[in-house]
Amino acid sequence: MSAKVKLTIIQGSMIGKEFIFEERTTCIMGRHQDCRPRLPSDEQHRTISRYHCLLDINPPDIRVRDFASKNGTYVNGKKIGQRQSEHLPETTTKNNFPEYELKPGDQIQLGNTIFQVSLEEETEMPPEMLEEPKPWQAKTVELSTLAPTLGDSTITTIAGYTTLNLLGKGGCGEVYLARNNHTQELIALKTMLPEVTNNPNAINRFLREI
Repeated sequence: MSAKVKLTIIQGSMIGKEFIFEERTTCIMGRHQDCRPRLPSDEQHRTISRYHCLLDINPPDIRVRDFASKNGTYVNGKKIGQRQSEHLPETTTKNNFPEYELKPGDQIQLGNTIFQVSLEEETEMPPEMLEEPKPWQAKTVELSTLAPTLGDSTITTIAGYTTLNLLGKGGCGEVYLARNNHTQELIALKTMLPEVTNNPNAINRFLREI
C-alpha cells in the first residue's frame, strides 16, 4: 500500500491549491523562493515569515515545527511556536521549538492562510496477480456498463460480470477478481468508489490509470 500526504489551502488567497508529497521530504513553508509550499511575498501575506515552519514528511506520517517565525505557527488553532519579538531570525535556535505530529483533518495556519492535511492511500495489486499475463489481462470497461445491480451488499456487482472477491482498495477505487459472463474470462476489474465519483480530480486520475 502506498500513501500520499496532501496539503490543501482551505482559507486565504490561494484557496483550493494543493501540495502533494509522495515520498520522504523535509521542506520549509514560507515566502522565500526556496520554500515549498511557497506563499506570495506581498502585503496580504506579510505576517508570514520568509522561512516560517518546517515540515518533515514520510508518507503517511507528517510532522510540523515552527521555524522561529515572527508571528507563530498554529495547529488546529493552537500556537506551537514563535520567536521572541526582540530576537532576530538569524539569532534564534530553530531546533528549540517542539515538533508536532499531524493526522488527517488537522489544520496548519500561517498568517491568514490555512492548510488542511489529508492522506491518500492506494492498495497495490499483490505480486502474484502480476506474474502471469493470462488470465489476468487489463480490460477497459465502458462507464455505461458500471451500473450496479441488486445482489450481495458486501461486494460490488457490475453488469456483464460476476465479481468473485475484492483484491484491493485504495483512496479512489476498488479492484475485484471478476468473470466475464459471456466469455468466462477472468479479469481484474477496477471501479471508482461512490464517494469520489463527483470529484473531477479523482475522475481524471481514474481515467489516466485506464
